[in-house]
Amino acid sequence: MRPEDPGPLKDKKLRATLRTDDLALVNDGSRSSRRRSKWIRSTTTPWTYANLLHRERADLAETPEE
Repeated sequence: MRPEDPGPLKDKKLRATLRTDDLALVNDGSRSSRRRSKWIRSTTTPWTYANLLHRERADLAETPEE
């Protein structure tokens, strides 16, 4: 994928493989960054990380609406 190509990934087989392998990790990272943002007020790092994970989740979605 190129940055200007919106998700989800076009290749269904690749998307299914990545969802199986990586979606739990993406969701865990997202929860972790939300918890850290409550403790770390002086930096935007948790929010930046959460934004990247949100984009990853969108690439693994089944539909554009998801």
